[in-house]
Amino acid sequence: MSQFRLGFSASDVIKNDTKIWGNLDTIKKWLVQEPIPKLLDEQILIFLTAAGHDVQTAKNIIMSHYHLKRTHPDVFDGRTLDEKMRRNLKAVVTANLPVYHNDSVIFFWKFVEGSVDHYDTKCTLSLLTMNADVSVFNGPVKSAIFLVDGNGMTFKHLMKMKLGLLRTISEYIQNGFPMGLAGIHFINSSFTVKALFKMLSPFINPEMAGLIHFHCSGTDMELFHKKWIPTRCLPREYGGELESVEVYSQALVQRLESLQWFFDAELLQSLRTEMSEVKFGFSAGAIIQAGHVSDDDLQLLKIWQRETDLPQLTDEQLVLFLIATGSSVELCKATIETHFRIKTKTPVLFKDRNVQNEDLRKIARVMHFAVMPERYGGSTLFFSGLNDSNYRNLDFACFLRMNCLIVEAILQDNNPQDVIYAVDCRGSTFMHAWKINVHLLKVYFDYIQHGLPCRIKNVHFLHSNRVMHTIYNMFKPWIGQEISSKIKLHSSQESTNSFYEWIPKRYLPKQFGGDLESIRVYHERTMKKLVELQFYFDAEQKLWLRD
Repeated sequence: MSQFRLGFSASDVIKNDTKIWGNLDTIKKWLVQEPIPKLLDEQILIFLTAAGHDVQTAKNIIMSHYHLKRTHPDVFDGRTLDEKMRRNLKAVVTANLPVYHNDSVIFFWKFVEGSVDHYDTKCTLSLLTMNADVSVFNGPVKSAIFLVDGNGMTFKHLMKMKLGLLRTISEYIQNGFPMGLAGIHFINSSFTVKALFKMLSPFINPEMAGLIHFHCSGTDMELFHKKWIPTRCLPREYGGELESVEVYSQALVQRLESLQWFFDAELLQSLRTEMSEVKFGFSAGAIIQAGHVSDDDLQLLKIWQRETDLPQLTDEQLVLFLIATGSSVELCKATIETHFRIKTKTPVLFKDRNVQNEDLRKIARVMHFAVMPERYGGSTLFFSGLNDSNYRNLDFACFLRMNCLIVEAILQDNNPQDVIYAVDCRGSTFMHAWKINVHLLKVYFDYIQHGLPCRIKNVHFLHSNRVMHTIYNMFKPWIGQEISSKIKLHSSQESTNSFYEWIPKRYLPKQFGGDLESIRVYHERTMKKLVELQFYFDAEQKLWLRD
């Protein structure tokens, strides 16, 4: 990342201000402990300026900024003036005006009524983030003013807007923006603009709401200039002294084109969290101190892995493999080798593990995946099952990928003694069986038996029917004796009336006669946890996936 740079030097801006240098050093030390990319001094200074040089506020902005980048790649990845983005620029006019007002840059936006077919919400929001980065490229900016002309906005625009993306950008502007917010002015405000504000209002905090101002068509512009933005800062279409908006819009496009290298490098930097920087929900030292594994075995593994071409694992990862193999160092070595052999040869089950991606979002709608909140005898309970019984909607590869993803998330957060997996077979048909990819299922069995850094205590198939019995008998030859002895098929009557003989009611969701809430509640919590762990999945993938 030596090519990644900004157009100014932090030392030139800070000069001899010891307080700012002290604040910058404080944040640099803090960043070492956080799952955030290593930032340049210039980037830290940008966030400090946005926070009014308050260290805690700057930390909060940095955390929000990179959390949003990790969890919403649909907005922050692939920021380029490609064909789709250029079509969108026919529907949206935007410009960064050259004259600041009270140290605030002015972002101009206007919808083009006749080009609504070219409008794309994702492109518009990505463009907004690009505008912000362009504004701070040559130096930190105290704050921003948004000037939005609502004259061309129609209900067709509103119909094309995606609420989830609007929520993301609202959070970005409020919590992760690389400058403060001084005001948002809607001029030529209309009923459509008010409708947009109503869509956004659930996501807007009171502080931001107090900065939003509506100016209807026919507003006295002289009064607007006097009270809000003076003529020296505005283009001539709005009674200002600057040139036409079109001039600055074209200049912005040229600037975006010239900085494409920066957007590409910044994306790489955002994804740069290394596994060595990832904090687990436990420490290897604590596991050793508790007597679960020995430090001697850990040191033997560390020496061994340095002599191999395998990815170098952290102490916490090595400890997980030791626990899974009963502290057998030789078996642990074989398990690690199998783990990476399977991942590199069949990456489709292990790469691009982001639950915000459409394929995993779809499988999370078609099925539920829920980790229960309390362990039973040291075992983590993991349930899955169909929400949608239409076999056409089942993506078998994504189902297996989500299973692997969740098990690794369980391990990252706080290593369990083992995992109990329960699959609800209700809704499954022989047409679902036709969706099974035999090769991927064999790889999956190989992984959970020989490459998983975790023990499987039991696998329960609840409400098992003829379909499940047929599938199990088909694939039983690929299942080792150890795993086969742990698989239990339960009839519908057993699942409803006596499953609690295996697991007490206090640990079960109500769908299985338990005392807990609906499984849907725990599915949503699990999905939220996966989003929060995106930094881990990104770093883990870089260990073994080679371009």
